[in-house]
Parts: sequence; C-alpha cells; structure tokens
Amino acid sequence: RVVVANNLTQAFASPDGIQPTKEQAVSALAGMVDVRLRRGTRLIDVTVANTDPQLCEKIANSIVREYIEQDLGQTVAS
Repeated sequence: RVVVANNLTQAFASPDGIQPTKEQAVSALAGMVDVRLRRGTRLIDVTVANTDPQLCEKIANSIVREYIEQDLGQTVAS
C-alpha cells in the first residue's frame, strides 16, 4: 500500500526512465526500511535509508499512516 500511495515505482525509476514493477518497488522499499519495537514500550521506530531525505520522510510517514489505518480497520472489524 505504501508503494501505491506514494507512486514509488516512479520514484524508483532508473536514470533512463525505466520504472520497476510493483514487486520490484516493494523489494527496494523493504531494503530501505527498518522497523523496530522499542523494548519495554509500545513505541515503534521506523528508519528509512536513502540519499533523498525528502523521500525518506515521505516513506516513513506513509508507513506510519498505513499502519494506523490498518490497525483501526482491524479494531473496527472485531
């Protein structure tokens, strides 16, 4: 959902304009993101590694937003 919401296939396009498939974009995103639960808390640290700080911020915020939406959806459904 993060790949689609942020049009990351376009963001991850090669310099010659070739866009990766959705699956390739998901794989690239997985290699950039680290999510860890803080020990003894209910806090989660989301770290995104990329040379573009604006893209990192956009992806991290999107991951958090999608997580909250999914969690709310599961809460409402139960």
